[in-house]
Amino acid sequence: EDGGYSWEKPASSSRSTVGIQITQLGGSGVIGSISLGFLDKPWMDIGPNPNDLSKDIIYVTYTKFVVIYEIVTYLDGALLGFQNPVVDTTIEVVISEDGGQSWSSPVAVSPTVREVAGGGSGDQFSEQQRVVQGSQPITTKDGTLYVTWLDSTDDSAFKGLAEISVARSTDAGRTFENAVVASNFIEPDYSSITALFRSWGGTFPQIDAGPNGELSIVYIGRPAGKPTDDGDVYHVRSIDNGQKWTRPQKVNDDLTNAYQFFPAVSIDPTGGIHMMWGDFRDDKSEKRYNIYYSTSEDGGETWLENSRVTDFPTNPNYAFPNGQFLGDYYAIEATEDDIYMVWSDGRLGEFGGVNQKIAFARLSPIRSASIFLSPPSGAGGKD
Repeated sequence: EDGGYSWEKPASSSRSTVGIQITQLGGSGVIGSISLGFLDKPWMDIGPNPNDLSKDIIYVTYTKFVVIYEIVTYLDGALLGFQNPVVDTTIEVVISEDGGQSWSSPVAVSPTVREVAGGGSGDQFSEQQRVVQGSQPITTKDGTLYVTWLDSTDDSAFKGLAEISVARSTDAGRTFENAVVASNFIEPDYSSITALFRSWGGTFPQIDAGPNGELSIVYIGRPAGKPTDDGDVYHVRSIDNGQKWTRPQKVNDDLTNAYQFFPAVSIDPTGGIHMMWGDFRDDKSEKRYNIYYSTSEDGGETWLENSRVTDFPTNPNYAFPNGQFLGDYYAIEATEDDIYMVWSDGRLGEFGGVNQKIAFARLSPIRSASIFLSPPSGAGGKD
């Protein structure tokens, strides 16, 4: 409460668990199962309590992974093993009404879907290869909560069609209406043709709400009919509380097959929509990317000519760790007076070993770096 100089003791908002279920004792064969929980990609928003707009609620959404193994014994229990893993994923939300000191029990926002990681035994382990991932919450001025996420659908992640789902809650995240599909698109591969990092993370939707409750979502998807293009940046919008969404509008204005990835969106207090993303268009080999920006003043129908933000490109193959995981999180924030952006920048990697930093830019000018020497000269008048 003092601007970040001191902090209260951390509080756990949600915890993963380990569960063991034994169905039989003794003998050989499957005797039960073990489940290992893992919570991934937390994202936070703070908004007014719909029951008392003078008070705020903190919302945290995340993906709950549960990996389930069959427990199997051999030689009448002399040997123990684990087999046939499956992965269940669910988008969950927890809330805090006291500044993060205490948290609610998790509430499922999405359905629980299953991905078979290594075969299975029984009809319940079908060939379903579905995952939900990359959730993000946003609240409007009246306290309505929206949560959006990626659904890979039953054709598995990294291929086929995927969907952007949105669920709405008017009671502070305690219950949710049936999710609406905001968009569907051709899903990109795990990584692009020329870079090793997990650019598939750009399919995770980024959402923001405008001053009148309008909603914008951005994501990447493969353009139809361009098999050599790994992905473009798309925007969809809703002005009726998330019930209906516009057709996807491509935001990057290049005429190349270059890859665009990791978009982020922010709506300013006047309703202007601002976007940033990573973009390979300036390198014919598609090995180096810059950060690009555009804005729309008409609700996303038209977009300003794209402008390059960075003054030097990044080769992700020389970022940390060797480009395998650049990160899935670029961010933009538009205020009444300025626009701020952060991203993973690895421009130094090609010149001095693997290197990755967090870069920052804003729309208003930033003073150039300078060095002040005092005294300006040393003994004997030497500079």
